[in-house]
Parts: sequence; structure tokens; C-alpha cells
Amino acid sequence: MYAKKGRNKAIIAVASKMTRIIWFMLTRGENYRHASPIRTRIKMTRLNYLSTGIKKRSKVVDKTAKGIGRKAEIEYRAFVNKRFGKRR
Repeated sequence: MYAKKGRNKAIIAVASKMTRIIWFMLTRGENYRHASPIRTRIKMTRLNYLSTGIKKRSKVVDKTAKGIGRKAEIEYRAFVNKRFGKRR
């Protein structure tokens, strides 16, 4: 078990880091670096549906978005493996 003082410091440190990341993203108008474009599009579609009530269905598959999504996912996994090593 850990000391309460250490736990509280860790919580504040993580909250502070997240706040700084969000602040810089908002002030610079950037997206989250490791966000999957396909997942982001799905979330935005759901949000649009919740706000308007209109469902949009596209029959055209955006192949470039899929390719970008796959590339982003591969880069993210490589980053995690490099940073933390492979965990099984």
C-alpha cells in the first residue's frame, strides 16, 4: 500500500500534465497526435446525430481515410512499443 501523500501528489501531477496538453492543443488549434482518424470521424458522426437527430449514411468508402487511419495506428503502436517495450 502507498502513502496517501504520494498518491495525492501523483493525481495532481497527472491532472496538471493533462491540463497543459489540452491547453496547448486548444491554443494552437491542433488535434490529439495519436487520435485515429477513423475513430474521430465515427465520434463526430455520433455527436452530429445526437445534436441534429439526422443519420447520415455514406455509401462511398473513403480509402484515403482508411489508409491514414491504418498508418496512424501502426505509428502509434510503434511509439508505444519503443517507449514501453512489448508487454505480453
